[in-house]
Amino acid sequence: MFAYSNRIRIETRLLALIVVPILVMAFVYLYFLQPRSAELFAWEINPPVMAAFVGAGYLGGAYYFVRVIFGRKWHHVAAGLLPVGAFVWFMFLTTLLHWARFDKSHFPFQLWLAIYSVTPFLIPIVWWRNRAADPGTAEPGDISVPRWLAILTGAIGLIFVIFGLICLVSPARVADNWFWSISPLMVRVLGGGPR
Repeated sequence: MFAYSNRIRIETRLLALIVVPILVMAFVYLYFLQPRSAELFAWEINPPVMAAFVGAGYLGGAYYFVRVIFGRKWHHVAAGLLPVGAFVWFMFLTTLLHWARFDKSHFPFQLWLAIYSVTPFLIPIVWWRNRAADPGTAEPGDISVPRWLAILTGAIGLIFVIFGLICLVSPARVADNWFWSISPLMVRVLGGGPR
């Protein structure tokens, strides 16, 4: 029988180790080199503030995966992998829905396609395999979240999920009501963004 160790499995750490440099690279390209997004990223992102927003999201992802690499306990990072799973599924679906928009011979798009064709399946598998290591009990020093805060956070999360689904299903409606000019592709990327 498997002994609960609450450890982060090696394949989870390896995945994080591969992902961090890619996320940092995307952050640098989109946040600091916005005018070159057509050359350096999977597609050109306009306006520049949108590129910076997406880049900042990638930096947040890099921070999370660094915590996975160096984390000691699975339950300290476990909750983050499910939103990552939702994000990669959003990007996979967005890629398929906007297939005609991409230059398939462009290397950054090919890298994008490889990443978002594999990770929607890989992330849930890694999460599922690692969750068996979690005994489901708090340890000394763990911080307990008050029930009211957990409910509030869950309600806010539900609002984000609803917003993401609206972005996926009706991107033109969101684009028409956005603060600046934004394409349906970017609406869907935004809908799948940081949770």
